Amino acid sequence: MNITFSDSVVYESGQRMEILRVSDFNNDNNPDIISLQPISDRVCIFLGAGDGSFGVPSYYGIGGDEDGMELGDLNNDGSIDIAVIDFVGPKVSILIGKGDGTFFSKVDYEIVFGNNRGITLVDINNDGNLDVITTNANPGTGNTPSASTLIGRGDGTFNSYSTHNIHFPSRAASSADIDGDGRQDLISFASRSPRLISILFGNGNGAFVTRLDRLINDVSNFYLLETADINNDGKFDILFSDFILLGKGNGAFEDPIYYGIKGEVSDFYITDFDNNTFQDIVLSSQECVELQAEDEECEKYLSRIDILLNQNGTFFSKQTIEFPDERIESITSGDFNGDNKTDVSITKRHDTNIYVLINKSTIAETTTEPTTTVSTKLDEGCILLSAVPTTFIQGPIGMSGSVRINILGKYALEIEDFEVREAYHLSEPCELGGPMWVGGAEDGIILYPLPCEEDSCERFVGFPNEFDSESFCIVDNLGIMQEVGAFPEGYGC
Repeated sequence: MNITFSDSVVYESGQRMEILRVSDFNNDNNPDIISLQPISDRVCIFLGAGDGSFGVPSYYGIGGDEDGMELGDLNNDGSIDIAVIDFVGPKVSILIGKGDGTFFSKVDYEIVFGNNRGITLVDINNDGNLDVITTNANPGTGNTPSASTLIGRGDGTFNSYSTHNIHFPSRAASSADIDGDGRQDLISFASRSPRLISILFGNGNGAFVTRLDRLINDVSNFYLLETADINNDGKFDILFSDFILLGKGNGAFEDPIYYGIKGEVSDFYITDFDNNTFQDIVLSSQECVELQAEDEECEKYLSRIDILLNQNGTFFSKQTIEFPDERIESITSGDFNGDNKTDVSITKRHDTNIYVLINKSTIAETTTEPTTTVSTKLDEGCILLSAVPTTFIQGPIGMSGSVRINILGKYALEIEDFEVREAYHLSEPCELGGPMWVGGAEDGIILYPLPCEEDSCERFVGFPNEFDSESFCIVDNLGIMQEVGAFPEGYGC
């Protein structure tokens, strides 16, 4: 797939901008663009018309030295609100959205001293309300680096902050359930050497119980840190400016997968460019291409937009757009004109404009191997998919809903009205690969890895609600199917 864009359309904001984000502030189902303007101590919002164009900007004062911004529904009214961190204040400013693209005046909340720059919105105490967590990059002499937590009340207001030791200064923060226990964890990244990533594991009530540190090398921008499930295995991964750590689901990670980007990455955004259900990454970077002879300061830069198309969660094909004599500051994306293609918006260093680039590509159904969707009755026999699943459904008895699993980007398995009826929870978890269970159903099939002996394996067996028979095919390592149990009429191996 070759991604192409129109010439950029320029929108003037009046001041230099940092940190671009996309959301729908006026609930018209069209993406809007927001940017932080630290020189003017304000945020700048462009409301999208849905045809790729944007209206004149509106401004909302913050006051202070802003260096971080996150968006979310802080008062549970269905509209997007804004949280901005003031690294000098120290404070977090909250702007509650009215749902029509306008906002109430800011309300400030004090946080711990120390050059706070990292910010994330997360329900850290499992009460259904978003909370605010910040991390500080320079706590001052004799002070311990820490995170501040503002527990949300669900109405847009917050309790006084509490602090948690993060052991090293941090300019970046994110949150996700890293160890798969249903509780949100805090991820922070050291702003000084040694470059450590620290994970504070949440206990579900707003506090943290244990900490895991890992040394990280080869990072060009320690402001950038995000979490997402890049390989669709149900486990959160951590994305940095230069590489990804794929999560194992237990708090540990695989070795880094590097992007191979030239120069210093200034920003990145996670989205799906090719509509293949795997999240892609769009990055902005800059490289010095000419030095001044007298002082070796950079005379000329080359900026790039690199789009990393995610093939199966572990391999990326890269496409690059160059911007000579430019320095891109921030990047974000959204479907600005409603054509189901991902467009891009950028800001440039020492520039007061936003630039909108409309995606003109022809999007294929998939950029990987053709997808096989199994959604018919198994009256022609069971379907052999080979014993290489990378995702599977597991859960407690009573877990229900509609599910869709993607396996290596090759198979899309769907089933409706699914409920876990039996659960075998034994001594050790299964490893992927090896034999697997194939459950027959009226709406499709579900795969279950079964690579270990029954007395040492953890496995979960589920049935569609309308299908009560215990009936399975088992596929062994040689790909040979054997019928197990009684199949209803019209089903079987």
